Amino acid sequence: MKLSEINNNPIANARKLQYSKLSDEKKKKIDELKDMLIPEYQLKVIKRKRCYPEIGDIFQINPKEKIFYYGVVINNHINNICGDDLILILIFNNDEDIHKKLENRITNEELLISPSVVGKEYWSRGYFYTVEHVEKKIEIDTFGFYNIRHGFYTDEYYNKLNSEPAIKSMGGVMTINGIAYEMNYEIIIRE
Repeated sequence: MKLSEINNNPIANARKLQYSKLSDEKKKKIDELKDMLIPEYQLKVIKRKRCYPEIGDIFQINPKEKIFYYGVVINNHINNICGDDLILILIFNNDEDIHKKLENRITNEELLISPSVVGKEYWSRGYFYTVEHVEKKIEIDTFGFYNIRHGFYTDEYYNKLNSEPAIKSMGGVMTINGIAYEMNYEIIIRE
């Protein structure tokens, strides 16, 4: 696969288009974010927990001083080519009543970042802190992960999807710094 093909995919193209439409001030902030060292934008540690996250766990995230967001675990114990016991999460775009959001089908507009596959280290290092658990089945619009190598969308297990999903993201596992970068990027856009 050529580097030009990696950077020419629907997810990367959508981000480039989004960036091109931003104000000069927001472009400057995003450019500064790209040049930052990881500790400058890393999530703040809330509290470390060793428990493995369960489906329905609601967790808190602190990307910046006194700014909190909430997320929910929608699948766990995922085994795919990226690893074992991975976790599929959603992070919401504001701290409104999380229960109200979970009552309805979740759409892209309610999310700060696209669904992400992460490891349990987000909890064990204290970046995600579980605050509650809900038993309700969480409904979400169709979502999928773009497989750059093959040029199609997959589910979290890397099974090929038959159609383009409503909510799209890049495939793979988000690194321990990846969520922090994506959250800060989207916070700048939504300021």
